[in-house]
Amino acid sequence: MVRTSPVGEAPAPRSPATGTSDVKRLLSEFRGLHEQRLEWLQLDTGLTPEELLQKKEDLLQTYVNDLTDQNQVLVQTIEELQVEADHNLSESVMKLCTSDAVLDDLNQQRTNLELSDHLRNLRSGMNSITQLLQNTGHLRNLDTPTSPQSLPMR
Repeated sequence: MVRTSPVGEAPAPRSPATGTSDVKRLLSEFRGLHEQRLEWLQLDTGLTPEELLQKKEDLLQTYVNDLTDQNQVLVQTIEELQVEADHNLSESVMKLCTSDAVLDDLNQQRTNLELSDHLRNLRSGMNSITQLLQNTGHLRNLDTPTSPQSLPMR
């Protein structure tokens, strides 16, 4: 089954399950063709028993060679999938590390902002206290006479 797409567009992506079922279907058809060829050999009455045996052996050897080729393709596919999985894992780890670094940076920025805000509040409080002390000092200066004799004794 070939998927078609409008002109100029990439083919629709196929799911791994679809690819697996296609491969299984092809392998089943392939096995069926070899079995059918073997059955036809059995029905061929123009062959001597020795010729029939030789043809069966040749057909079975071809089948074994084809299966060997299929196995090699499967091994190569598994190796490629392993490389791809390793690559995807490495990318995910890198993204995670990058995310951790960004998160650490954001946490540090948040801490700095909280400290800045706290420092601003402390400065504001100190300014208020300083202002209060200055105002209190001015009031005390207004309430007390300036002559040294009028200062209370302690």
